[in-house]
Amino acid sequence: MVTCVVTAKLSRPLEDWKRDFEAHREIRERYGVRDRYAGRVVGGDVDADMLVIFEADSEASLRELMAAESAMIASAGHVLESTRLILAD
Repeated sequence: MVTCVVTAKLSRPLEDWKRDFEAHREIRERYGVRDRYAGRVVGGDVDADMLVIFEADSEASLRELMAAESAMIASAGHVLESTRLILAD
């Protein structure tokens, strides 16, 4: 089990991204990725609009989700090139 912190820029308003993000919960869960937090970055040294904390079966399961579902992730407004991951076990 790994804890994953993801930050990224958004191409749409946070509220629009979050609505789509929440609608795709079942897809993430099929990959063994469970949501713990999703919201706005409000300070710190991170150049990002959103921050998500996941619990995943493994780093591989998170990366598989992100690769296989990249079009869906991008259509929600997640700017893929800006993604930063922090993993902890």
